[in-house]
Amino acid sequence: MNLNLANILIAALWAGLVLGISFVAQPAKFSTPGLPRPIALAAGRQMFRAMHVAESVIAVCAVVVLMLSKHTQPWPVFFAAAILATQIVVLMPPLSKRVDARLSGVELPKSAWHAIFGVTEVAKFALLLAAAILPSMHGMAASP
Repeated sequence: MNLNLANILIAALWAGLVLGISFVAQPAKFSTPGLPRPIALAAGRQMFRAMHVAESVIAVCAVVVLMLSKHTQPWPVFFAAAILATQIVVLMPPLSKRVDARLSGVELPKSAWHAIFGVTEVAKFALLLAAAILPSMHGMAASP
């Protein structure tokens, strides 16, 4: 398989995962009538754990393929991988503590953690979309 085509496909796969989980499944879960908030929170935490494992594997594959190819603009994928690392290392621990507190019945004041995570998720998706679309617009998918 052409490595440039592999770059496009991996970025598209990763973007689809982010779109499907973060922007479709999670919001749908929290707007489901009759679903108790504690169950939605616990399920959300598990979904994001599984998603981050899948994203990490895809990110490693994406970076390896980029390094093996002669891709001229690898920065969208590299930035997306950096955002993922930041989400896992910096943002998820306080978000997980908030979920623990909510599951224990503690009412918490509003915080910026979810908003920051949401902004990083939008940025990551935009970068991955750019990584999937821009090369094909410049004919890189067909180059050797």
